[in-house]
Amino acid sequence: MGNHRVQLHCAILARALLSCDHEGKPRYLMDAATSSSGGVDAPVNDANAADALPQAVPPDSAAPDDSSTAADGASPDAFAGIVTQAMFASKSNPCGLAFDHTENRVWIYPCNGSTLLSFLADGAPSTPLARGGEVANDVDVDIAPKAFMLGQIAVSEGDVLFINGETGTTEIYAINKTSGVASSFSVNFGHSHVVGGAYHAARNTFFLVQDKIPGAEHGNRIAEIDLATGEVVLTFQTTPNFVVNYGDIDVCQTTGHLLVVSSDENSVAEFGPTGTFLQKHPLPAGVTGSAGIDLNDATGEAWISGTDGTVRRLSVPCPARAI
Repeated sequence: MGNHRVQLHCAILARALLSCDHEGKPRYLMDAATSSSGGVDAPVNDANAADALPQAVPPDSAAPDDSSTAADGASPDAFAGIVTQAMFASKSNPCGLAFDHTENRVWIYPCNGSTLLSFLADGAPSTPLARGGEVANDVDVDIAPKAFMLGQIAVSEGDVLFINGETGTTEIYAINKTSGVASSFSVNFGHSHVVGGAYHAARNTFFLVQDKIPGAEHGNRIAEIDLATGEVVLTFQTTPNFVVNYGDIDVCQTTGHLLVVSSDENSVAEFGPTGTFLQKHPLPAGVTGSAGIDLNDATGEAWISGTDGTVRRLSVPCPARAI
């Protein structure tokens, strides 16, 4: 973990430790477990196995309106509301989340963990993967929606992208799931607090979001990154409309819009790719502490993780489209 966060023990909550950083905001530290192969962070076992099973919720009867346009500043998508469709307990404290459309798996990076955990869509644990770079809690996971070049790195569709924003500027690691090889790409953005990232297929760029801690000038900031050079193409702040604490960003590949979540907010914020604030989409009752989001482009659904370890599959304002 980077030396920019100071954690103080606060209280024991269930099987997780609750800690506070230097701002006093709550932080859950995962229980560590070691697999039979040794040295692998794994979900904590629970005597009540039913807790780890998906809890189906009837889907919303309303569907997203496909009439949206990718033009920045266009009218927001007509949408009836975000509705929980299923959920499972990850038994970890997720600091990063991604949905793998190539294998129908959910990837989670537990805060300060040594590995990325994976789960089948029904919540059953699957094969883990070593992370890239240093231990982190300012971090994210993404899945390449198609093949593209990341500097000199040839990224294949389905590769795991590990965004490490823990110290200084950000590094993006492209990890091949078969070989486990991680190749790094340095980005000229970040003040030790980049908490989310996502590839934008239409613009062939990468978007990163930084949390509120760096302060007025640098906090709550989104940047678009040139994939050839790692330089910032454009940048804008999410405030005053949306405050990012533990949070994440993803791209609706159909509209080109950016969807942002935060543990400080009870909604999903929607921005155009050049910074136009479009609207907030309220989250269902009981969905709190949202720190990770990743979309299933084929269905328009989202996977959202909370600081309590719960992972939910929800409807979102993003029309389905395979890219």
